[in-house]
Amino acid sequence: MQFTIPRQLHHPVQVETLQQIGNHYPVYRGHDARGDFAILMMPLGAPAAVMNTDVLFRHGVRSAIAVGSCGALEPLEVGEFVVPARALRGEGTSFQYLPASRWIDIDADLRAVIGRAVEAAGYRVSDAAVWTNDAFYRETRAMLNRRRSEGCAVVDMECSAMAASHWRRETARQPRSIQSRMRSGSSRARRRPRR
Repeated sequence: MQFTIPRQLHHPVQVETLQQIGNHYPVYRGHDARGDFAILMMPLGAPAAVMNTDVLFRHGVRSAIAVGSCGALEPLEVGEFVVPARALRGEGTSFQYLPASRWIDIDADLRAVIGRAVEAAGYRVSDAAVWTNDAFYRETRAMLNRRRSEGCAVVDMECSAMAASHWRRETARQPRSIQSRMRSGSSRARRRPRR
């Protein structure tokens, strides 16, 4: 499978280099009909990936799409694009961004946009639950079977943390009354008494 880079992307300009403990990640800036964009090769693992995206968002990036690889827990077609629908939180980074929960949903609007773009390019795409795990060599056969029984079709090392970082930023942009509702789970905003 070969991808064709659109003509306007052939010469993005390097604008930054993110450094993490001996690793260097160049950041490129390009422009197309929709506006400016950045391209960055993401590091392996939730903590490093989220550190890089946090830096980009602090510098004005508004949206991010991570494209990477994953392990298949269920049979997939060669070259099939898997768009995560939700992620089982088996790493530690996401818990620094959102309260504890077993699963985290992936933004439905973003998933729809990605799915349409992949299909328009002529590739097969599927939605799947992802198990995010940061202990690669601790994935036992029993654990893999358990994750499959929970509905996970693939395993990766970053998805749930990247989603938690996204939802943390989205929550921070909401008006305070909506944040209160989101946290409380009630249909009414709760007011704190003034002291």
